[in-house]
Amino acid sequence: MFKEELMQLNLLALPHCVTQDDEYLGYRIPKGSTIVANIWKIAHDPDLYPDPFSFSPERFLNSDSAQNQLDPKKFVFGFGRRTCPGAQFAELSIFLNVASILSAFTISKAVDTHGKEISPELDFTTAITSLHCNTSSN
Repeated sequence: MFKEELMQLNLLALPHCVTQDDEYLGYRIPKGSTIVANIWKIAHDPDLYPDPFSFSPERFLNSDSAQNQLDPKKFVFGFGRRTCPGAQFAELSIFLNVASILSAFTISKAVDTHGKEISPELDFTTAITSLHCNTSSN
């Protein structure tokens, strides 16, 4: 599920300065130019990930289709020598935080005044959203 969430982030890599003249797909990139990798585009490329806008963690399970899909951890934290030195720390921190929350709380949908569960409408947005949910300590 962590890999699937990495794909949903709106990401641009850190800017890099080109140290020598270069050419990419017929485009000339002069020395001194600033380039920024569009990680969001890579993560939402339908050639790499069929139906990239759907939440589908099973796409990364050990199956024939997962063999052909690039692991997003290979590009969301940067590339080559410029990869984020804290990538492993970030992943382990998220794992420990989620495990701690799940061990301490029961997470459920909100209920109305009659005790009936309220199912929230789920839509992707470009902003941070919050949903009301009930939590209780174990």
